[in-house]
Amino acid sequence: MTTAALLALFAGVLAWPVPSLLAAARWPHRCPRAAIVLWQAIGLAGGVSALLATVAFTVSPLAARTPTAMVDHVGNVAAGEPLAGLRWINLVGLTVATALAGRLFGVLGASTAATLRERHRHRHLVDLAGRRHRGHGSQAPATHDSATHDPAAHDSTTHDSGDHDSGDHDSGDHGDRVAGSPCCLCAHRDQAGILLRILDHPIAVAYCVPGVRHARVVVSRGLLNTLDAAELDAVLAHEAAHVAGRHDLVIQPFVAWERTFPFLRPARDATAAVSLLVEMLADDAAARRSGRRCLARALARLGIARAPVQ
Repeated sequence: MTTAALLALFAGVLAWPVPSLLAAARWPHRCPRAAIVLWQAIGLAGGVSALLATVAFTVSPLAARTPTAMVDHVGNVAAGEPLAGLRWINLVGLTVATALAGRLFGVLGASTAATLRERHRHRHLVDLAGRRHRGHGSQAPATHDSATHDPAAHDSTTHDSGDHDSGDHDSGDHGDRVAGSPCCLCAHRDQAGILLRILDHPIAVAYCVPGVRHARVVVSRGLLNTLDAAELDAVLAHEAAHVAGRHDLVIQPFVAWERTFPFLRPARDATAAVSLLVEMLADDAAARRSGRRCLARALARLGIARAPVQ
């Protein structure tokens, strides 16, 4: 019983005060990767401690030592008498813990399935509505992607900036064709596993739609008209870091935790903190590629560009 109480206390500390203290700390902003690992370790240790506490409480009547009690319980189960030696209070605790664990994993599975369906739909929509940058030397007309997701076809396509078929400003080439300088759209187009889509929309936006083989980085005409070549390269590097790092998988368990226990503030704090930390990781990757000043300038210009950019 003492072991169960200690494990339950440890799990409670990891579920409430520790996440609150870590969410309020400032050092994670300087070391986002280490902070994310610490958040994951807290979540894993808390879950394992709660599970072990439940097991220890359930088998406590069978023996004074928890390992011996567990062995005795396994023997009872093998003999076809799983309830032998257990009191009703132990069974109630086991039932409550099983229900909570079932809800957690059920919410995790349901939210993951819903997210995968929504991302598949989103990729389909941006493939239909977006354009591909075809490069500067090609004379072939720009085309939309088909509704199907053929990995071979996607890996061999390029992305259109939307400027070849419309009368808009040459959004894919501003600052990129000068004196034969390389086009950052072409450079990011050639990165494995990243497909760029340009939406003909005046609001400056950029985001990624994660996936194992079908990830998309989506930018708008307003973004291309707002940023210069170096700033655009920094924004694209930021989104590419999200795709390469599968930051969506990092956040998903914390989202499930928050949805399972929406009344717990630490669950909300953990999701918000980890979401911010993965943004910092992507910023660090973009800064290594384009420089911190360039990235800061791009973020500042995006923050100002609230109205449609013509």
